[in-house]
Amino acid sequence: MPIVTETIDAADALAILLGQLRTMIEGSTHPDAKTFDAEKWLACWVHTAQPGLGASSPVDLIETKAGLRQVQRLLATAQTGAYP
Repeated sequence: MPIVTETIDAADALAILLGQLRTMIEGSTHPDAKTFDAEKWLACWVHTAQPGLGASSPVDLIETKAGLRQVQRLLATAQTGAYP
């Protein structure tokens, strides 16, 4: 029996990540938060290999729900300073 992997449209996944990032920025007290370009940063970040993703880039993982959750967890770690 084949393993069924729940997929998600990449555009929808990017919108979810952008929403998460905007929420993180809204809660930030950093002086540059008001002028931070979330869209530009995310567009670059999702194409960059991440050690916390086993050297995969986020864009390689976000088309499955499990992969998106993994990327969301990694993004959330940036807010706490525990970014791998």
